[in-house]
Amino acid sequence: MARSCFQEPAQVEDTFCMVCAQSNPPRRDGILGPPTTALFPIPLPRDDVWSVVPKHWSKACRVRRAHRKMLQLVILALNYLHFASPLNVVHLLGRSPSDLHLSVFSRLLALIKAGGPVEKISIFNCGRKSYQLDARFSELVEAVQRLGLDSAEQYRGSKSEVFVPAQNEREELRPCRELCAERLKLSGSGVWDPVPFLSDLFYMPYIEPRVNQFDIKPPKDVLPDLSRVDRAEVLKLCKVWDLRGLLRIFPEHCGPKHRWGLVKVFNNYKSPVADRQIGDRRGMNFCEGKISGPSKTLPNATSLLQLCPRRFTEMLSGAVTDRRDFYHQFKVSDEKACGNALFPPFLADELKGFPAFQLMVEREAAQGRISGRHVVGDRLGLSPKPILLDTERYVACFGALYQGDHLGVEYATDAHANLMRSWGLLDDERRLQGSRPILYDDVCAGLIIDDMFFVSSETAQNLSCLNESLAVRQLGVAKRAYDEEGLLGSDDKDVLGDVVFKVCGAEVDSSWKSVKNGVVVAGAPKEKRLVLGALSSAAACLRFTSDALHSCLTGSWVSALLIRRQAMAVLNELFM
Repeated sequence: MARSCFQEPAQVEDTFCMVCAQSNPPRRDGILGPPTTALFPIPLPRDDVWSVVPKHWSKACRVRRAHRKMLQLVILALNYLHFASPLNVVHLLGRSPSDLHLSVFSRLLALIKAGGPVEKISIFNCGRKSYQLDARFSELVEAVQRLGLDSAEQYRGSKSEVFVPAQNEREELRPCRELCAERLKLSGSGVWDPVPFLSDLFYMPYIEPRVNQFDIKPPKDVLPDLSRVDRAEVLKLCKVWDLRGLLRIFPEHCGPKHRWGLVKVFNNYKSPVADRQIGDRRGMNFCEGKISGPSKTLPNATSLLQLCPRRFTEMLSGAVTDRRDFYHQFKVSDEKACGNALFPPFLADELKGFPAFQLMVEREAAQGRISGRHVVGDRLGLSPKPILLDTERYVACFGALYQGDHLGVEYATDAHANLMRSWGLLDDERRLQGSRPILYDDVCAGLIIDDMFFVSSETAQNLSCLNESLAVRQLGVAKRAYDEEGLLGSDDKDVLGDVVFKVCGAEVDSSWKSVKNGVVVAGAPKEKRLVLGALSSAAACLRFTSDALHSCLTGSWVSALLIRRQAMAVLNELFM
């Protein structure tokens, strides 16, 4: 069974001098008061940390003082969230803490130490929002300076709203752009056959998608704008696909019946030299039925809270790998490829010279020599086959899964999971999911589409053997499965036995420094938290702000509020 993480803590020496450990200390106002027995309101430690720091103090002393300051701020925040009228209990924060509160102080202090500090922080460590935050702050500062509102006199007299023009000139602030075939980076070649690993629910929709299509017409507002498609650029895209074996060409009648079923491909910014390929397949997505699959049970950061390493003695070892360009490694049937047809259709003269076109001609010729209706059918509802090949129009189709296919995540996750199960991995008793608990936590596995990770509990003394942990050994089995199936990966990005690693969008810190303090933490990366906190504080100090800055920061504030509410619930559960 999963082991409990609430063992009796060992005696831990801490440099934090807890003055409030006295049996009945006087209050700051000189009035004696007995220790409170209730958890809330949590009294403040009697520690004067807000006086001026002497210049001769060492860095270690200043860090310890910062930890104690943060402890008091966290206690104030917890009290603020707990009470509907927090100002009415301010006078109770000076009461003597009880043994219960001392244990709360120790626990909070351990968590604070595990959360930092870091040597350097940069705005670019706050994730994909970094460029947005930089632009929003820059445009606000420039607008304030241009309008002469940066002086105190102007601040007192100005009450009018001013339009702040957006500054989105940077490439990173325009992630979606028109098709440019030269910038697309494709790694897959559509050669891995997932059919043997697809569940019964997905087998037929993947092989023959028309069984999952409905005779409905999507509204115009959900369809891509095909009027701006550059025909010459689409031909360049076909050449890129053809070089990787991803291009398939079919007569126009084999593709979607309506123009709105054709796909518009566009670029998504990845780096200064390359873009991702996205297929705007909203027309076909709309008329295809939704299938409830494994994507709704993907693990998230809270799933990691089921792991229960023994306090002070065990750390977590992480092993992570991912598949490169996973969707583009999937081999699809001709019927599935026909649903990936590009706009616009082409004439034969435009496609001659493509190897994929020659394969299509040979395929059509072979089918023409076969007379059996059980093979070619009777072509009911289809236009008659043309006598002259040059007069027919053709559609260029993508021979893999689009990033933009609404069922792609289901196909990819289902086939990937069943592949791992065939090698003895991802058993339900140890698989981290968002829908069910684990039974054993000695070594656990999780799958998020193309990312596979393993986490094992290891004795803290075996610091030199983490590259041979259970997690790393199971990752080796997964890598052998990938090699046998020919699935490409990014070996340079693999994590092999690290004690500080990122999975499910969270950073797990089980370093020896944290373990000896009695905590193993999982949350947003330290740098990201510190940067967003610093930026939120800077925004709160501004005389003027903008709506764009508010909307960019709101997610950070909401996340912080939810985290504090969760922390309060955990404290109630542990100490009440």
